[in-house]
Amino acid sequence: MTLLQVGAIDQLPGESSFEIAERYYHAGQLDQAEPLFRQVLREQPNHPRALYRLGKIALASSVPSLAVGLISRALSFAPDDPSIRRAFGDALLAYGKPNEAEAEFRRALELAPDDPRIYASLSNVFIVQSKFDQALQTLRRAQEIAPGSALIYRCLGILHLWMGMPDLAVIDFRHAADLTPEDPHSYAGVLFTQHYLSDDDLEGHFEEARAWGIRHTDPLTRKARPHTNDRQPDRRLRIGYISPDFQEHPVGRILQRILPEHDPAQVEVFCYANRRNVDGVAARLVRAAHHWRSILHLSDDDAAELIRKDQIDILIDLSGHTGANRLLVLARKPAPVQAIWLGYFDTTGMSAVDYIFADKHVCPPGTDRYYVEKVIRLPSSLFCCAPPDPCPPVAPAPAASRGHVTFGCFNNLAKIRPEVIALWSRILRALPDAELRLKYFGFDDATVQARYKEMFAANDVCPERVILLGSTPLQKHLEAYQDVDIALDPFPYTGGMTTLDALWMGVPVISLAGRRFVARMGVSILSAVGLAEFIAQSPDDYVTRAVDLGRSLARLVELRSTLRPRVEASPLCDGPAFARALEAAYRTIWRTWCEQSTLETATA
Repeated sequence: MTLLQVGAIDQLPGESSFEIAERYYHAGQLDQAEPLFRQVLREQPNHPRALYRLGKIALASSVPSLAVGLISRALSFAPDDPSIRRAFGDALLAYGKPNEAEAEFRRALELAPDDPRIYASLSNVFIVQSKFDQALQTLRRAQEIAPGSALIYRCLGILHLWMGMPDLAVIDFRHAADLTPEDPHSYAGVLFTQHYLSDDDLEGHFEEARAWGIRHTDPLTRKARPHTNDRQPDRRLRIGYISPDFQEHPVGRILQRILPEHDPAQVEVFCYANRRNVDGVAARLVRAAHHWRSILHLSDDDAAELIRKDQIDILIDLSGHTGANRLLVLARKPAPVQAIWLGYFDTTGMSAVDYIFADKHVCPPGTDRYYVEKVIRLPSSLFCCAPPDPCPPVAPAPAASRGHVTFGCFNNLAKIRPEVIALWSRILRALPDAELRLKYFGFDDATVQARYKEMFAANDVCPERVILLGSTPLQKHLEAYQDVDIALDPFPYTGGMTTLDALWMGVPVISLAGRRFVARMGVSILSAVGLAEFIAQSPDDYVTRAVDLGRSLARLVELRSTLRPRVEASPLCDGPAFARALEAAYRTIWRTWCEQSTLETATA
């Protein structure tokens, strides 16, 4: 049979435009599928499946208003199609209409009562409404109907993380991975969620990550073509940053301090965005980059080819094993030198990633063996961040007017595990008048609040002394620090941006130094500000330092008035110096590649 080549898809004789578009769609080549679906609509304006697919593409592009319109039209021609009705509910939910979305999902379940995907979508309605218990019940019901659904296990893992149950989340993610062993993305939840658990098994975590890389990415790396980049060691470098988080996100907030400071005589900056980024941070990053590329609709092969065509010299991944990552693009080795920085604080396990950017605090001497990548230690800290914009003023220390100290932690609930609560309870028992404020969107759910109150009560702390606060816009979130005297860093996964925000608002942070990268981010940040006195080396030391500071009103008042200017004058806010250090590191690793590749060519 003769095949007609159409782009990357082989067209069979007699195959319709819709059938070709469907194959592009399922291959993840949405940029190729979209114009073909539109061609179908020009010929058949009421084609429900073409409308449906275009709506799904609009939804994946974070344009829910367009998705609602397209899928609504599709539904008018195929009202009994459960997939289209579920997609309509997904679009409505993304458009901010959870009640209407719930109604669509329930109609879809009437049409397909055994479809676990509909239950997964329905659970999202309850999550958006902070009804985590109902979301959990919905997913448990789906498990009864479809016990072999990896999707449901992944949804459970994410929900358990948001509820502050990483132990259960790891189990869920392992079940999902066991059910889909050939899916390279299926193990990401395990690798990421383990950071919330024990700080002890560094060797075990390394071996799991490496096993993933050997199985899923090394075969792709071995097939990579040689690179033709100009090997001159001192020329202007083409630097690529790849991420879904070029927006209001810790990664985006750090990059907006760094990218504008890059020396255009030294580096040409390319950003490869895997998400539609439309907020103020994204706008500033677009202006700071020399080139902006969307890879949201590109397959891994096509994204890798784009990067290779751009002749990127050094490609920096900013997400690791987190959501919406494109590690499989890096697996294809589109750039001769590849590294990981920010977003994920551990080894990728991939031979295709050559370096990991760190500092001497998060990766002290002797820890290099836990990384497939070569560790590059930046001179001060791996963090450098612009202050939040807009930023509320620093308020007086609340202890001065209340007569008692108020502790706080605004970190992810998955970091606040029972052993953390047990240690914080020791602090509260030592200071009987003290309060503790915890803030995270998970506390919008009443069942989550009750569970945390119970954990403190089990540690002999009156639940009324623990104030639980839910989600607010960033400005209000930062203002909540005005009611906190001392921030308590969780462990073993310490705070990053949360710690920076606390310090900027005049709130000192007590941090416990652990062994892993994620357990030492507080060490890096506090060291950069010259506040090593707040770094504890043991749980007992943590309690002592927190209690001593809580009893020192004069020290709290002094810190309140001096911390912001201190942070502002530290390396944490020195964007130009950080950019020069980063560029120096880029130059060093580029020269290394030039020397090695020249030697390999000479000896071939």
